[in-house]
Amino acid sequence: LLYPIYPFLTKNKWTIISTFAVALGLFAIPAENLTEFLSIYRVAHYFLYFFLGIVINKLHLEHYISTWTAIGISFLVYIPAWMLHIVIVPAISGAFVCWGLAIKIDRILTTNLFSSFRNYTYQIFLAGIFGQMVVKILYSRFQFPGCYPIYWILCILIGLYLPVGLSKLAYKSNNKFRLTMMGLNTQQISVKKPADIDHLK
Repeated sequence: LLYPIYPFLTKNKWTIISTFAVALGLFAIPAENLTEFLSIYRVAHYFLYFFLGIVINKLHLEHYISTWTAIGISFLVYIPAWMLHIVIVPAISGAFVCWGLAIKIDRILTTNLFSSFRNYTYQIFLAGIFGQMVVKILYSRFQFPGCYPIYWILCILIGLYLPVGLSKLAYKSNNKFRLTMMGLNTQQISVKKPADIDHLK
């Protein structure tokens, strides 16, 4: 729902700074003071990280984050911030470490290991959570000793493969509504020829 306003929020440095100030203010509000309806309290707290990702992408800062120097500095900031329980800093510095390493690994492995997911990143973001919710419900009800790693791996695999599978089914159905619901390109719908077109030729 907020997506249409992001171009305005990232229009210039002043709108970016102002939005960051609002995001920090929202983050500072204790979760118990916000409503759980539609997970509003989570939206308010995660908005800071979400907007940070949008700004980094818009300003093309990935190149700087993925240097070994930036990864090293972020890691050195993360360790003491985590040990001292400083608010926000461990999460952001840790995210930069993971992001930088992910870009490094991506350049090496994407062609062979992750190429099947490359065209479905939005669908994974959009639909992956629903399969993971089922796994989490199962975990809460059927726990046994040492089961956590199994559910954890299952959660990742379902979060990746369920949206990709649904996207492939949507393309196979050739249905514009289903493609739109999955955020897929409707221009790839194949146009069927009339039954008698070959006869007319």
